[in-house]
Amino acid sequence: MLRGPARPRHLRELLSRLAAFRAPVEYDVAAVLSPLGGKRELGRAMRELEDRGLLFVVHRKEGFDTIDLLVDGERRRVIQLPEQSLSMPVYSPSGHILYHREPTNPGIWALTCSSSRPSTRAISR
Repeated sequence: MLRGPARPRHLRELLSRLAAFRAPVEYDVAAVLSPLGGKRELGRAMRELEDRGLLFVVHRKEGFDTIDLLVDGERRRVIQLPEQSLSMPVYSPSGHILYHREPTNPGIWALTCSSSRPSTRAISR
């Protein structure tokens, strides 16, 4: 999910198509599904999305227990909860990162994100 001003239409469309997958997608597949003109345009759009900050659930062999942030080409750990299943991380206008957690204390949880620029240094539980 992106933080900040409204996303341009081409980025919303690209995110919508990529979000439909529940597993990682090869770049060549993303290029075919992209609403953009080809690999070059897809590459530019992906860099723009990266620069704005993307939250995502990491698919580890241990399960879906980790949420990371990709910003400025750098991957940063937001939270990792062993033996938990984390899903649907989103930025909230309130300055929080919301996510779903289960099986222990299941429900919607929030992390404070006090910076206008996403940063794991600005996140606390």
